[in-house]
Amino acid sequence: MRQTDITTSRFVCQEIEAGRAGQLKVDQVRAHFAALGAKAQISVWKDGAVLDRLIDRAHAEIVEMAVAILTRHGYRVRTEFTFNDFGDRGSIDVFGGNYRTRAVFVGKPRASGARSRKHCDART
Repeated sequence: MRQTDITTSRFVCQEIEAGRAGQLKVDQVRAHFAALGAKAQISVWKDGAVLDRLIDRAHAEIVEMAVAILTRHGYRVRTEFTFNDFGDRGSIDVFGGNYRTRAVFVGKPRASGARSRKHCDART
């Protein structure tokens, strides 16, 4: 595909190709990629975590409880553990390992209201 085949302006194409998409309006960037049959998404990150997770208090409380429980049982725990395995990228909310028992914990808590919090409390 050539720039002349795309319905967005030449200026928009050039700005995106030059790495200056941040200077454009979000709608312009989305329209450009839509013309290519792709979808543009924007994620806000802070300190290695998606910002909406940091804002979600219930999620943070559940993660803290999981860390406390795992630590009490001899696990070494990391939160917001990111990985990139041959292009397969992601983030694990709670990742822990227990050397003595050779056990691994991988958790992605869901804070979907009081029910999930009660479920987590029942395990403490």
